[in-house]
Amino acid sequence: MSRATISAGDIDALAAKLDVWAKAQGVTSVHAFKVCRRHLSTARIMATDSARLTGIAHAHTHFQIAKAAAAEKAGR
Repeated sequence: MSRATISAGDIDALAAKLDVWAKAQGVTSVHAFKVCRRHLSTARIMATDSARLTGIAHAHTHFQIAKAAAAEKAGR
């Protein structure tokens, strides 16, 4: 069984989708979004798949917070 790898290009694609979402939701200035983006940028340069996956997991946590901020903003 071969093991899938996480490339820098994969993370770039994920970051691009995140940027589009954030702009559409108007949360690009929300701290959680900025931290999420920073985790993805850091994950991109990590040497191992395990380290990249950890960075992506941390980014996901902050994405959930940014998503909640977007929902709150939409409810106003």
